[in-house]
Amino acid sequence: MYCSNCGNQCKNGDRFCEKCGNPINTNGIIIENNQQSEDQETANLLTLIAIILFFPVPFFFNSLGYYGLNGISYLGALTLLIYTRVKYPKNIFAKVLMWIVIVLGILGAIAMLIFFISCSLALRDCQNMG
Repeated sequence: MYCSNCGNQCKNGDRFCEKCGNPINTNGIIIENNQQSEDQETANLLTLIAIILFFPVPFFFNSLGYYGLNGISYLGALTLLIYTRVKYPKNIFAKVLMWIVIVLGILGAIAMLIFFISCSLALRDCQNMG
């Protein structure tokens, strides 16, 4: 018999999976672990909070003119996603969203670098003309 949670082969008579601790009843049928579903709900809630920190909150700050708070909001979202991935490693939602945030951050950094390089080249050309 195999554990429905991790796929580990369990011995007859085992009450819990040796690898992940998932309970097994005496008939050899895997019992649904309520803790796992509660963990998934918690992980999904934390991920949803990270989405709110990453998208709507910066737009709200921008509308009020507080542009400097965007970075704090982005870092908070990334920190929350990393915490969720470490605490709940089986949560796919947090994993995918964390990689999306990382890729968007890298693309943003590249865009800022290109912007600064193009501005410095334009200023240098203006100084050469005058």
